[in-house]
Amino acid sequence: MPFIVHWVSECQGVENIRILQTPAGKLSVQRCGEVICSMDWLPSGPVMVSSLDNGNKQSFDPVENYWREPNAIVELKLLRRGSPFLQTVQDALLRIPFGTTLTYKDLAKILDSAPRAVGGACRRNDYPLIVPCHRVVSVSGPGGYSGQTQGESMAIKLQLLAFEASFNQ
Repeated sequence: MPFIVHWVSECQGVENIRILQTPAGKLSVQRCGEVICSMDWLPSGPVMVSSLDNGNKQSFDPVENYWREPNAIVELKLLRRGSPFLQTVQDALLRIPFGTTLTYKDLAKILDSAPRAVGGACRRNDYPLIVPCHRVVSVSGPGGYSGQTQGESMAIKLQLLAFEASFNQ
């Protein structure tokens, strides 16, 4: 799904946290007004619903629709966070097309950086799924995801890559 991201420097409004059940796992989405201010994959198992969850499903439909309509174009506002380098990497990640991958080495070359620095920035991504760090892989395999090279995080990365690849066949 092509997300068109509009970065904002601040957000105002009521804070909402929703837990979305996706085919890849549970995804926590935190919003402040119309702006998504963070996302994170949650470990498997029961999840307590936050008292901040206002039940307003409509406000999160673009994120949920990733699974239903992967070719739809969705515009979202995200709170800009992190160092200038992290922001540069995030902008580059947003340019990787749906269903394709790029190696850490190739992305580092584009950014005139080092593969480990790019990997570190991917690890600090506050917007997994929307800012598609899962599309960056190692030259010798899938690489890592959220600082892990095995376990639940890697299972999520592999599911996201397989889902996207299935629409490019």
